[in-house]
Amino acid sequence: MKSDSRTPTPVVVLSRCLGVEACRYNGKMIREDFIHQLSSYVEFRPVCPELEIGLGVPRDPIQIISGDGGRTLVQPATGRDLTRSMITFSQGFSKRLKEVDGFILKSRSPSCGIRDTKIHDADQVTVLERGAGIFAAAILERFPDTAVEDEKRLRNRIRREHFLTRLYVLARLRRIARQPTREALSRFHAANHLMLMAYNRTELDQLDRLLSDNGDADAAVLARAYKRRLSNALSRSPRYTSLIGVLIYALGPISKQLTDRDKARFLDRLERFRNGKIPASGPVGLLRSWVMRHGTRDLRNQTLFNPYPTELNDIARPASKKPRQRSLYDI
Repeated sequence: MKSDSRTPTPVVVLSRCLGVEACRYNGKMIREDFIHQLSSYVEFRPVCPELEIGLGVPRDPIQIISGDGGRTLVQPATGRDLTRSMITFSQGFSKRLKEVDGFILKSRSPSCGIRDTKIHDADQVTVLERGAGIFAAAILERFPDTAVEDEKRLRNRIRREHFLTRLYVLARLRRIARQPTREALSRFHAANHLMLMAYNRTELDQLDRLLSDNGDADAAVLARAYKRRLSNALSRSPRYTSLIGVLIYALGPISKQLTDRDKARFLDRLERFRNGKIPASGPVGLLRSWVMRHGTRDLRNQTLFNPYPTELNDIARPASKKPRQRSLYDI
């Protein structure tokens, strides 16, 4: 596992069938290259809720049924009602999980699906809607402020980058929250200022006020409140137009050290990025090189320029030959 003293190792709960063990209902395992490569940079904690409640491999499929009494988890071939067993395990697992930054769960699974699990009618054939599996629902309720994705959605580059960004921000904050101080929270907030500007300026203002208006608050209480606000700020991927505005803002402090030709080249790259002709690495990479040379220490330390370890840049990119998506952190 690769890490250093400055970059914490995120803790990620992973569905065991995603490259760890052949434990799917059909006795197979799913290999995702992104997850396999990410394993060198995070601490995975694999789990298979269906194995944990005593189902074997292979096994008859299970389904979520929606009825008058709510949702139940059943195994149609055997008629078993597994609802109570799954809820008991899910709640117990959640309570035992003391430190976690994110989850990567199996899509469509009646236990682990986070948003696309089929919810059936009592006839066990008609699909009424799609939602979270039983285990995933318990996770989402207990850990609303973590980075949660499934392997299917992580095949999209922008979602991968957003997931990694959120994951590492939360891991840094978790390290501070072990022994929180107001000074450490303020330094953390300052280092994430530009990134938060790109994500959500309204929440950035709220975080500013949270730190300035609670001078007498206990540091641990303040850290928990800060995490809730931070998670909300990072809940959705930012628009590429926000990045353009933030990059222009970040250029200001070093603009006097640049020539007119430099500035024209930067504005040209911004325009080409705006029109989708080049990825964000064009303007961001150029600005980062100038920031490293001319910027203050505070500017150089902005997570906007290094949201996660640079080694992860390659695995955040898809192998697809399709046209590039305009991405916030294509650096």
